[in-house]
Amino acid sequence: MSKTVMIIPIGSSVGLTLITSGIVKAIENQKVKVSFFQPFLQNSEQSKSENLGLSCEEVENYICEGHLGDLLETIVEQHHEYAKNSEIVVLKGAQCHRCQPHFPRLNMEIAQTLDANIIFVSMANGTSAEEMQKNVVIFSRLFGKVPSEKILGCLFIDPHGDFVDALKNSSILDQYGINTLGVLTFGHQVDNVEMNEEMILNNIKTDWIKKVLNKKQSEVLTPAIFRHQLVQKATEKNKKILLPEGNDIRVLTAANICAERKIARIVTFGKQAEIKKIAQENSLKLSSNLEIIDPDTIRDQYVDSLVEARKHKGMTEEKAKEELKLHTMLSTMMLKHNEVDGLVLGAATTTADSIRPAFQVIGTTPGCKLVSSVMFMCLPDQVLVYGDISVNPDPNADQLADIAIQSAETAKTFGIAPIVSLVSYSTGASGHGASVDKVREAAVIAKEKRPDLLIDGPLQYDAAIDPSVGKLKAPNSHVAGKATVFVFPNIDAGNICYKAVQRSTHILCVGPVLQGLAKPVNDLSRGCSVKDIIYTVALTALQAK
Repeated sequence: MSKTVMIIPIGSSVGLTLITSGIVKAIENQKVKVSFFQPFLQNSEQSKSENLGLSCEEVENYICEGHLGDLLETIVEQHHEYAKNSEIVVLKGAQCHRCQPHFPRLNMEIAQTLDANIIFVSMANGTSAEEMQKNVVIFSRLFGKVPSEKILGCLFIDPHGDFVDALKNSSILDQYGINTLGVLTFGHQVDNVEMNEEMILNNIKTDWIKKVLNKKQSEVLTPAIFRHQLVQKATEKNKKILLPEGNDIRVLTAANICAERKIARIVTFGKQAEIKKIAQENSLKLSSNLEIIDPDTIRDQYVDSLVEARKHKGMTEEKAKEELKLHTMLSTMMLKHNEVDGLVLGAATTTADSIRPAFQVIGTTPGCKLVSSVMFMCLPDQVLVYGDISVNPDPNADQLADIAIQSAETAKTFGIAPIVSLVSYSTGASGHGASVDKVREAAVIAKEKRPDLLIDGPLQYDAAIDPSVGKLKAPNSHVAGKATVFVFPNIDAGNICYKAVQRSTHILCVGPVLQGLAKPVNDLSRGCSVKDIIYTVALTALQAK
């Protein structure tokens, strides 16, 4: 898999284009396949016709509208194309201009999203060698902990050669574990000597190239990559997904976007005239790919099948006709008969009403004792899985073990390495009580059932997610400090925690995703956004067999 090296300036006017070109050449000289990627253009540096990236205006529009996540997803999509045939992608960061204060933050977000190794470039500009080095350390802190394996080092530009020795033998940078990759100087006759590619090649260390190639790919899945992979994989599967609540403008908008982008083949319920009126009132141009079905024209064909499926519960023809007036039951019967591959609903219906028909006529996957749910929490630096957050009010130890195993399998399905923590108010053997004892027993059961999975508990949330706390509270745990899947002792804890995190941090949460059903049915929150619905459609398409 391709690795990424991002060249990031400290300050402005560091000759970033030439520096980047020289670094690309240095990699090529090591017989390594390399490609160059510039995610966005600045000022009149290059023309948009060169197709090197987004324009400044496009970037600023994304940020002004509060759509940083969408911007990062667009950059991930572009980066994916450059990475296809390369061992290393060299990515040119943004110059830091006073009139564009957002670019340093954007450099940080991109580097984090792409799990990029970083080379800083700093120019002597009326400062001492000591100040330059301190600035590098301070700037490095924006990109995480220091020292960091991600920071390859800093390339200094010293036009007059005033600080060459001081920079090459930098005790300050050594103290913080930051390498000096080279010092470029033009000599005292700066007006007559220009920095060129050859100068860069002759003065930059190259031992970092092997380090990049040998770097283990991070198992942390960042939100933009998660979203990109969801849409890409769903598009490839080309499944047929039904969203029955077509009269809800959020659902109709999301359905239209999914149909237009071919994330799935989309079907929605509604009368043609009514749906078109809703679209016109909301300036929505309906895609020709969107299929609209009038539910009144299809109800009768499922009566006999519903009677047969529920006759052991006293279902009659008259009751079946009444049940099929509900879009939840009608859409579920279409799924039962393989007329669609998955179902997404709940924007205008309670969770209980949305998923009850699935329990009644779809049933569980062979071998599954229960249905549970997870939420994908798109935190700024990674995606976590929380479960169960909407189905089982107070599972016993056996059920909790099954939820842990189901959640691990769901995480794997969507590209997240499952490291499962059964969380509680106590870690290890430090506490007792009905709740923590249940979690402890569930962890034992889950490990016995699936010794191939990394599962541990009880762990307090901080011990599960923070490496320093995990090392202190559970030093022998293979899960503590590294958990990606969090299984809560009951629905109270799970639901409260996910909503607290979501609303306090304003992050995207995808789900709830139901696990354990024989066919994919996913319930939306009634407070869902258009984005929530789009990504739930993609998730549902990936769950479809």
